[in-house]
Amino acid sequence: MAGVEGQQKIGRKQKNKSKKEMRAKEQVAKQSRRSEIDATVDSMFDIVESDKRDLGEMTTLIGKLSELRSDLGKGEALTGDWKLAFVNTADAMHEFGTGLGKLPGTSILDLFVSFSKGGKVTVTEVCRVLGPFPNLRNELRGAWSYAEPTGTGGFKDAGAEAKQGLTVSYSSMQDGRDKVTDASTGFKVRSVNLDVKFCDDVVLVATLPDGGELVFESEPEMQKELGVLLRKDLTKEGEQLSGTAGAVVDPLGTLAQIATGAKKPWDLFK
Repeated sequence: MAGVEGQQKIGRKQKNKSKKEMRAKEQVAKQSRRSEIDATVDSMFDIVESDKRDLGEMTTLIGKLSELRSDLGKGEALTGDWKLAFVNTADAMHEFGTGLGKLPGTSILDLFVSFSKGGKVTVTEVCRVLGPFPNLRNELRGAWSYAEPTGTGGFKDAGAEAKQGLTVSYSSMQDGRDKVTDASTGFKVRSVNLDVKFCDDVVLVATLPDGGELVFESEPEMQKELGVLLRKDLTKEGEQLSGTAGAVVDPLGTLAQIATGAKKPWDLFK
């Protein structure tokens, strides 16, 4: 009996030793993976902050980061506030957002997206309008869902777009005049599908089916950022041009009417 008990003790020690060695190897692998992720993200933001962006290198880094991604389950890692840090084309930004940045004399200064745990999504754009106008805020509202891809082809698989990755569906918009529109009042309800290449608590990287690349960074102080961007004071140039601050209260509508005669700015994109 004593011999059997001794063998059992030896067996348990060997198993415990094997488990410790396995945990140590897993820890080393995790640390190595984390270091590789951090280095890749750092390289991406070096490009973002560069005066001349290397789009080819960014695509390479996105591919590398995609290889390091983990299963996102139902997409819990997506929840929170994100600020757009990089987009490879203006069309990709317009496809994801309102598209109002296409209006003559209008440019998007910043774009934010908020994913709630309850499945609601809000995309907030801050637009600069040429002339004596304050910055404007446009908001898209709707719902989001995420389904972990089941194959290796991503959006290249037939019929996969509506079933895999991140789906964002917009049902209403509040424009720079604080006017809310939905399907019953002319808003074009639509959905956007994205392939999430990577997401953690720092960065969210996604691509559109047509090749658009979007890189978001976590923005814990989004409301503060918006407050700075949406300051009510006009520029000195604007005051000089207008004569009186706040002379034009509907810059989006004014620009649209001047450019096309449309009664509503979103009529341009129906």
